Amino acid sequence: MVNTLSLEPLLTELLRRVEALAGGVENLSSASTPVIKGIQGLANFLGISRSVAQKMKNEGVVPYIQYDRVVLFEPNKVLEALAAKTPRYNR
Repeated sequence: MVNTLSLEPLLTELLRRVEALAGGVENLSSASTPVIKGIQGLANFLGISRSVAQKMKNEGVVPYIQYDRVVLFEPNKVLEALAAKTPRYNR
């Protein structure tokens, strides 16, 4: 017989993760622009190398959604994040 009390925290955490993933997918599907898939897709979109795109993702420069090995980026949010990081100089 399986002890259901020991499974309860695991099931609760699993349900929380599924709900978070579903929310992320809903947000992406409601976007008016297509989604960028993967690091190579981000590199192509920005016109940079794959290693620089990977570094930007790892350092949190650009927002993304990841589940297991699938990484998705919203083009508008990527551009907004980069614009916010770009220094403005007074001339």
